[in-house]
Amino acid sequence: MKSLFQIVRPVVATSLVLLAACASPPAPKVTGRWTPVNHYGDQPQVIPLRPAYVYYVAPVDRTLKGLLERWARDSRMTLDYRHDSDFTLYRPVADVHADDLHAAVGALVALYAAQQVAIDVEGDRIVVRRAVVAPTATTH
Repeated sequence: MKSLFQIVRPVVATSLVLLAACASPPAPKVTGRWTPVNHYGDQPQVIPLRPAYVYYVAPVDRTLKGLLERWARDSRMTLDYRHDSDFTLYRPVADVHADDLHAAVGALVALYAAQQVAIDVEGDRIVVRRAVVAPTATTH
């Protein structure tokens, strides 16, 4: 028969090994720039619940029609594209940033005037047509 010492000895040894495995070094000291989480500012800050939509050109907008389709969808409008051509976007179009659809469309009209593109906002539609060019007077 085993003695009590022979039975308790493995239990104590196993317990000591398990306790040693649970030991960990202390947490390192906080260094660098940090701010406490739970503090209040001296002044209130405005947090808009519905931030204004910004009309801009995104990398996914590959063409003028694609850009206007996205703007129409985001504004819950429809796009009525009556022009017989579509146009690629070019570098100056990337500078279009406006909170107002009319201002954004006006910027596009100015940028695509040489291509005879007319863009108008009519009710709940964005309408794209070929711009009517006034005939020039010729003298003979």
